[in-house]
Amino acid sequence: MDGQPLLASGGSSGVISIWNLEKRRLQSVIREAHDNSIISLHFFANEPVLMSSSADNSIKMWIFDTSDGDPHLLRFRTGHCAPPLCISFYANGRHILSVGQDRAFRLCSLIQFRI
Repeated sequence: MDGQPLLASGGSSGVISIWNLEKRRLQSVIREAHDNSIISLHFFANEPVLMSSSADNSIKMWIFDTSDGDPHLLRFRTGHCAPPLCISFYANGRHILSVGQDRAFRLCSLIQFRI
């Protein structure tokens, strides 16, 4: 990411598009990021990390650490019985808090969050 201003957008087909706002162009596309519609996208402040949630009931963590700037899957988590509607980093980025359409709050440790 190198401090470049990025915008992430998601669609009903499970694709995530990463836009470079400085260059005003599409930077990369994560095809088949999820098996269903993208519900929420959230960048971790000052880190090359993007979180996504989907109607496939999963939360995924993407990292931008390659020389070409393309993201790759770092970790993923399932557990909601319905789509996670809101995701947020919590406790100085050590946890993820998610709220699902199933009315459940889930708090998971990034230390134990596995791929």
